[in-house]
Amino acid sequence: LRALLPHTKEDLKLDLGEKVERSMVTLLQRATEFFYEGRRDECLQTSEVILDYSWEKLNTGTWRDVDKDWRRVYAI
Repeated sequence: LRALLPHTKEDLKLDLGEKVERSMVTLLQRATEFFYEGRRDECLQTSEVILDYSWEKLNTGTWRDVDKDWRRVYAI
């Protein structure tokens, strides 16, 4: 996984639009910090919350109506 991501958390851009709630951006930032600090368990727990919530956002309507930033959240 390290080989696929930027070398530092500062290089990982989380530029998401207004459709993504601030609380989700905060969780993404925490997961990023945990990952780069080598805190795997905390990173995995936080990532599971992010995945579950973003999955719900992706599946609440038709695909074309889902904001692209929610697709990015799920992909991150």
